[in-house]
Formats: sequence, C-alpha cells, structure tokens
Amino acid sequence: MKLNFKKYLILFCASAFLCTAIVFLPQFIYGEVHTITTYQPIRCPVEISVTCSGRIRRMEEKQVSYYLPIIPQSIEVQEGDIINSGDRLITIDQEKTRAMLLANISDLLASREVFSEFNIHEINPDNLYGNLSAIIPDAFYAPTDGVVSSVNVIPYSPSNPQEPLVTIAKDSNLVAVLDVPQESALKISEGQIVKISCSAINDVIYGTITNIMSTTSERSLGFVQTNVMEAIAVIHEDTKLKPGFTITADIVIQRDECVTVVPYEAVFQDDNNREYVMIKKGNRVHARMIQTGRELESGFEVISGLSSTDVVINNDDNIRDGDFVISKHNDY
Repeated sequence: MKLNFKKYLILFCASAFLCTAIVFLPQFIYGEVHTITTYQPIRCPVEISVTCSGRIRRMEEKQVSYYLPIIPQSIEVQEGDIINSGDRLITIDQEKTRAMLLANISDLLASREVFSEFNIHEINPDNLYGNLSAIIPDAFYAPTDGVVSSVNVIPYSPSNPQEPLVTIAKDSNLVAVLDVPQESALKISEGQIVKISCSAINDVIYGTITNIMSTTSERSLGFVQTNVMEAIAVIHEDTKLKPGFTITADIVIQRDECVTVVPYEAVFQDDNNREYVMIKKGNRVHARMIQTGRELESGFEVISGLSSTDVVINNDDNIRDGDFVISKHNDY
C-alpha cells in the first residue's frame, strides 16, 4: 500500500514538473514571453458621408412670406385648418407696422430693392410714409387649397422675414430639406442615399436626394443676402416624423464595398515615419510595413501590406521584432 502511494506521489511530482517546464521552457530558451491580444484584419463596406442639419416638411407646400417685418392685427387660421384658395390668413395692423418700419428709417432707405418691386424708384424721408402705405398690404390670403401646416406669427408681435408667415400643405408626403455646407456642395448629387436621424425618434430613416437648389437667406431691413445650398430628400417610408421636426442627416457620397481595416492602436511609425504593424507568425512577432489610407470610424484603411489571413497584434510598446509571444484572440 505504501509502495503504491509512493508511486502516485512520484508520478504527481513528475507531472507537475513537466507542466511547469512546458510553460516556462520557452522563456528560458527565447527570453521574455509576452501575452498579447491579436486581431485578424477585417474587410467591410465603408461609407463616406456629408453630415447636414435640416427639417421635415410636406412634399408640396406653399409658403406665404413677406420680406419686411409686419405686425399682425389678427390671425384668421390655425394649424390643421382646411382652407381654400383666397381665404384670408392674416390681417395686418398697418399703422403699427408703418411706425415700426419708420423707426428703422436708415435701413429702409438702404433697402431700395423692396420699393423698386412696387415701381417706387425715388425714396426720401419726406415721401417715405406714403411709400410705406403702398407696400404694406392690409391682409394676406391663401394662394392655394390645402391644410395649414404652420403659423409663425402672433397678433401684435413683429414677424420674422426669414420665416414664412403661414405654410399650406397640399399633400401628406414628407421630404427632408437639408442645409448643405458650402465646402461639400459639389459632392452632392441627385440619387444619393440619405440617413436621417431625429432626437424625437430612435430609428434611422432613409431617403433619396431628388433635388438640389441654391437659395437666398435674407436679413430683415438690412437685406444682407447669403447663398445657401439646399438638398431635398424624399423619405422612403411611413415614419413618426412630423413636419417641422429638426433633423440630422448623413448624405452618402461614396460607398466602397470591401476595404481592409485595422484598429488605430495596432499601427505604429518608425523613425522614418513609415507605418507598420506587428504580425504574429507561429509564436514569433514580425514587423510588417503597410500603407494606410482613410481614417475610418473603426480604424485605418489598409491599402497594401496586409492580407485577411494575417494576425495583427494589438498595441503593446514593449514588443519588438522577433519576440516570443503567447496570444489570446480578440474579436474585432
């Protein structure tokens, strides 16, 4: 019985020694052993997009606007009203409107474009009151049948000439009106896909650019004009979006079906600013020179130097070319 116990004890000690040797022998032979995290380069589609702000409106709308501020006496309609062409929308308080405009006489005298539309070509302070009487309407009327989708004025408060007084929707279909940054205007074209997001809903909504136009933004009285590029995107699906919602949209200007991507932290530079990654072959590390392209959300695009079968080592400044490693794979 004692003999069998000694045999088991010897066998146990020998096994333990052998396991320890297997673990630590490479370290004695090759030097320090590194435990590393590795990735395999992924190939994935990549989209390049232009981000814009915008708003939702009906596809067919008529806006009732005026390029001077006016003071309404009464508002005859409210949102949701069904109206006919010619219905009165707003009644103007002409006396209060004239007084407000005369208080800004210097800006009015500089705004000759407004008066020229009414064939008033000579403007001076003596006849300004009469000129204003000619250009201030007594009321605004509906230019078409439809449904009132927005009213942006209140009684006895000056209107904002940069906003429509009343908007009339002619159908229920929605479009996104996008303000395109000037530096990106030449990249936008009809047919491009738009991804729309809104703080009021959680879903991403898709649309397609159908129209691109240059519009003019005006500042009241001073009439400073700014050219703005707008893109109209038709929305593909029924959504919870409502006219007037403020949105953010990504216009997809380029899509590459398959590019190689590695994490940012896996790419190093040598003393000559050449980029490289550390590759694991067997239990050894080797430096591999690569050429990177675009900086994407998930990492660098790799143009050359890697294949899909290479195993890339994650960032570890202590690893050198030729080091012995033990790896644990990490999904990327």
